[in-house]
Amino acid sequence: MAPRPVDEPHGDPSDGSCEQAADFLEVLGPLRAAWDSSPALVAVVRGPEHLLVYQNAASVRQFGSRELGRPLDEAFPELKGRSMPVLDRVLRTGEVVAMERRNIGMRNLDGDEVLLRYVVAPIGQHPPYDGLVMTSVDETGQAKAEAAVERAELLARITQQMSAALDPQTALRALTSELVPALADVAAVYIIPPGHRATGSDGTEPAAIAISPRLLDLAGPPPPADRRDGPSPWDAALAAGQLVLIDPDEARAARGGEHSPSTRWLEAVGTRNIAVVPLAVAGDLTGAVVLLAAGERQPFSHADGSFLADVAARASAVVAQQRTAAGQQELVLQLQRSLLPAYPP
Repeated sequence: MAPRPVDEPHGDPSDGSCEQAADFLEVLGPLRAAWDSSPALVAVVRGPEHLLVYQNAASVRQFGSRELGRPLDEAFPELKGRSMPVLDRVLRTGEVVAMERRNIGMRNLDGDEVLLRYVVAPIGQHPPYDGLVMTSVDETGQAKAEAAVERAELLARITQQMSAALDPQTALRALTSELVPALADVAAVYIIPPGHRATGSDGTEPAAIAISPRLLDLAGPPPPADRRDGPSPWDAALAAGQLVLIDPDEARAARGGEHSPSTRWLEAVGTRNIAVVPLAVAGDLTGAVVLLAAGERQPFSHADGSFLADVAARASAVVAQQRTAAGQQELVLQLQRSLLPAYPP
């Protein structure tokens, strides 16, 4: 895809922004050829309004063609103004700012979140600087590869720790302890007792839970789970063995906008989303692993489903062992009762 021609910037010609874009690009001269063919993502802004005056081909392929002559936060509304303070500082001081890999809220044309490492530098030798050039490198693929290695190592540690546990309760605690903070800010395992309904919520306490110290310092321990009179909107999906991703705002809306202690705690810790992974034994729903992502952590997505299913499989094996032991104990009690005389001698 070729870069947008200089003499065809988009925008409202009445405000002069299009002419500014064309004039500014013209003075770049031969420098444009290098930017046009660069594999890095390059964008140029001008003036204190940070008007977008150039976007190279790599950036267009990644994010689509954006409107030239408009302020950067309007041309890229998904930024939500987060980058403006950095741009203001560089334009004012001339300092070159290099940002490490981060998620700035941008998605590519395929809808995937993009992790960028970028540099913001002024154009010119001394103040007042006329504009800024932003050069970015997409490190999403590298980040995914690193995450795959880290998750394989995490799964190996989980397996080792759970195998070494002396009883099911200790094994589940080992699972949640390994998951926090490596994968989540909160990890909990809930078990549905045999003979209980698998729908609704009665405030059941988790069989095991681990909470990030950062969240405890920020908002203290989470309050008891909210009671629900009827089934939740996610019961059918869980019963079908499907991963459920819960957005806190959607969850509150499903309960009529209610601000319960639980929803207030979720807001206080900056919850991104919650993943609920069903546990199944012999095809029956026996519980769930609940994971919470908060703060700067990436929210869980359906792309995480395969790995989370591997985590759930280890928890399911422990739950099956626990239910088998409970069933054997109940069988022994029934046998003892059957051997006792009906009446005292």
